[in-house]
Amino acid sequence: MNKSSDSQGEDPDESWESEMSREFDHRVRDLNEAPFSLDHVKGRAMTIKRNRRLAVAGGMLAAAAVIVPVAVISAQGIDGRTDRDLPPATSNPSPTEAVDPPSSALALDYLEGKTWVRPDGSVVELGVKYDNGTMLGATLLAVRSDDEGNRTIDVIDQTGDVTETIPLVSDLVVNADHTTVAYLEPDGDLMTLWDPNAGDEGRVAIETGLTSDVTPTAVVGGPSCYEAPKGDGCTVYFNHGDGETPPQAADSHGITDQFVNGPAIGVEDVTEVGVALVQKSYSDTGSCNGIYDLRQGAYLWETCNFFLLDLNRPATHTAATHPYLDGIGNGWVAILDTAGNEVVRVDPAGGYTGRQVWEDDDSLLVTVYDQGAWSVWRLNTDGTKEQALSGSQAGSDMYPAYALLAGS
Repeated sequence: MNKSSDSQGEDPDESWESEMSREFDHRVRDLNEAPFSLDHVKGRAMTIKRNRRLAVAGGMLAAAAVIVPVAVISAQGIDGRTDRDLPPATSNPSPTEAVDPPSSALALDYLEGKTWVRPDGSVVELGVKYDNGTMLGATLLAVRSDDEGNRTIDVIDQTGDVTETIPLVSDLVVNADHTTVAYLEPDGDLMTLWDPNAGDEGRVAIETGLTSDVTPTAVVGGPSCYEAPKGDGCTVYFNHGDGETPPQAADSHGITDQFVNGPAIGVEDVTEVGVALVQKSYSDTGSCNGIYDLRQGAYLWETCNFFLLDLNRPATHTAATHPYLDGIGNGWVAILDTAGNEVVRVDPAGGYTGRQVWEDDDSLLVTVYDQGAWSVWRLNTDGTKEQALSGSQAGSDMYPAYALLAGS
């Protein structure tokens, strides 16, 4: 969802004023209705940024300003069920016995507090709680924000050491192979990065002079975004923050242009097979979206009953939610097939869903806040679902306990 933030909270001994200021900032930052920017609502006083799209309708501002007490959330669990306990710990191996680490519950990397958990079950302790991030090969790109809202990427090697810090004013997106990322720097450069250790030979600006309202939502191609024969070439898709300008694509040939024939105010996702999720319009009651084929230059399917969030790699299924988006998350997340049929849904009775990412072609992971705890659910394209990570009391309703490392 595109995409609410996985920001972590401040230490409990921070001042009340700092906490309230930060909490309000995150609520406004994570509003997830796409049409308007806060510039239009408050005279371009500041910008609301959100994962995968800039937010939103003026009526949402009042809701954003209200910090809802956790106590008002219903005690009922997802689908009426309670969180499952973690499996019992196994006995300690003998000192001479070589034992592989247990496999992780997830097939992708994730953060739990200050701990980086890998798919093989190994962990790396970090010195900072990060908002979100992604993997670039074996390197962790972790995103954090300071008290003033300035955002940076920490480039972290496999030992947990930070080897570089990069400023950015957007979230970052990653290609399907996790070999190339794209993000917007404060100077307006739309950067691509594929090898943090190669200096200028491992990164290039694919477009320059953009405003801070621009949000990259997908990158395809790579790894190297230099034009052939020097590189592999890539394309970065991005939105403007005014809710009116059609989305654009910038490629390694130096061409930046619109790519949708017909109405379009935003792009949510683009796959390597040339299929995109496009927001066509909005109204007071919701949004209309479509699945767009870049090769045919036409919509394959359109709907005003769902907001389309993320395609799986072969573009056979998409994550979706309700068409009207507001607040700090979504009420539910479902998988649809590309004919628009709902396959499976996670619907917390008294909470909300945070971030969703495809674990593989057949499984969607969703962070869920319910009963005062965070969990991760796995929705499958065969119609089944299961709780992948049990409920954690860490974090809060505003600050998720888990961050799935798959970009925004």
